[in-house]
Amino acid sequence: MKKTERDVSSNEPSAVSETMEKFQNQARKLHLDVTLDAPSILVPTSSYSNEGLFIDLGLLTAQTHFTDDPNRSSVEQQVVIMKNLLASRVQLGKNNETRGDISLFKCAELSILIDRLLYP
Repeated sequence: MKKTERDVSSNEPSAVSETMEKFQNQARKLHLDVTLDAPSILVPTSSYSNEGLFIDLGLLTAQTHFTDDPNRSSVEQQVVIMKNLLASRVQLGKNNETRGDISLFKCAELSILIDRLLYP
């Protein structure tokens, strides 16, 4: 018996659903609780310049929490906190010491909360 185009298309959604279900069942949970001293970056205005933009990314904290409710789907909550962010315009001396700087941006704390729905 030959399948018609109509029969094939009606089976496609179930095949996609099965594939997605298998993928979700194989998904791994990654628990993070990390605090990093983020880097400081100097971006010169040109390759010959002693002036540039200094960016201090401060202290970075990343955490994940999981909420598993048998009546609902699983929820992953990601918390990212950046403390003491700083950006300034700097002028460097001959030995790369800072001769002068103008503060462009200061942020005591930046918090980001992300809730992600994970299917059971």
